Amino acid sequence: MTSTTATTTTTPINATINNNDYKNHDTEDIYDSNDNNHNHDTHDTDYNHGLICSEGDDWREHRKFVLGFMRDHGMRTAATRGVMEPKIHAVADLLIQELKETQGAAVNISGKLLHHVGNTMNQLIFGLTYLEEDPKWRWLRHLLEEGTKLVGVAGPLNFLPWLRFLPRYQRVIKFITENQSKTHQEYQKIIDLHEEASLVTSCDDPVDGGAEENVTETTVGGHEANTHQLTEGDGGTASSPQLPQHIIGAYVKERRLRGTDMGSFTYEQLHHVAADLFGAGSETTITTLKWHLLNMALFPEAQFKMVSHSETKVKAEI
Repeated sequence: MTSTTATTTTTPINATINNNDYKNHDTEDIYDSNDNNHNHDTHDTDYNHGLICSEGDDWREHRKFVLGFMRDHGMRTAATRGVMEPKIHAVADLLIQELKETQGAAVNISGKLLHHVGNTMNQLIFGLTYLEEDPKWRWLRHLLEEGTKLVGVAGPLNFLPWLRFLPRYQRVIKFITENQSKTHQEYQKIIDLHEEASLVTSCDDPVDGGAEENVTETTVGGHEANTHQLTEGDGGTASSPQLPQHIIGAYVKERRLRGTDMGSFTYEQLHHVAADLFGAGSETTITTLKWHLLNMALFPEAQFKMVSHSETKVKAEI
C-alpha cells in the first residue's frame, strides 16, 4: 500500500530570507483617527461569541461541534487522516515548487506562508481558495497581520480597563471592531451561497434532508469553491457517505437539521467561530514554520540531517 507523503527537497533554505511584510499597505491610517467613542476592552469585541472569548453552554456546544468536524477530517484515527493530509501535502508541494522557482533569490517567506497556510484554512472553513494576488484576499491577509499585532498591543486592556480611555487604545479598538464587521460581512456572503446551495439540494432530494450540498463548480466572489463530495478515492474513509467538506457546510447542515430552533447556532456565532479558527489556525502554524525555517537556515547541518532522514523514511514507506 502506498502511503501519501509530502514531497521533500534537498535544496538548502536560503539564509537571506526576507521577512519584510507587505510594503504596499499603508497602515498609518490605523492610528490617525480621533474617534473617542469606543470604550471596550479586547473581550468586548466578541464577548461570548466564537470559541476563544466565550464561555458556558454556548462554548461547550460549539467546541463539541468543531471537535466533531475535526475528528472526521483527521484528528481521530489513522483511517481519517486521508481526508485532510492530501490537501496539506498538495499545498506543501506547491509552496516548495514556488520556492524552487526563485533559484536562491531572497523571498518574502512571511507572505508565501500566509498565502498558502491561509488558503488551507480557507478550504477547511469556507470551502474555497483565492489566487495570491486577488485584491480581496490581499485585504483579508492584511487584516489578519495587522489585527494580530494590534490585539497584542491592546492586551493590557484586559488587566487595566481604564486604559481604554487613552486615545492610542481607542484607535486600536476602532480598527479591530470596524474591520471585524467588514470581515464578517464577507463571511456572510459565503454562508449565503452555501445556504442557497443547501436549499436547492434539499428540494432535489427530499429523502436525504441532511446531505451536504453537491456543488462541483461554485463561485464565491468570482472564485471556485471546493465543495465536492468525499469519496473513497479521495484518500480516506468518511464517517458519512456525504461528509461536509468544510466548517460552513457542516454548520449549514446543523442549522437545517435543527429546524426552527437554532439555539446558539446563529450567523453571528458562525462569524466568530470562523474568525477564531482562521486566525488561530493560520497564525500559530505560520509562526511555527517561520521559526523552523529560520533554524534550518542558521544550522544547515541540522537541515541536511533532517532532509536525509525524511527521504529515508519516505523511501521505506513507498
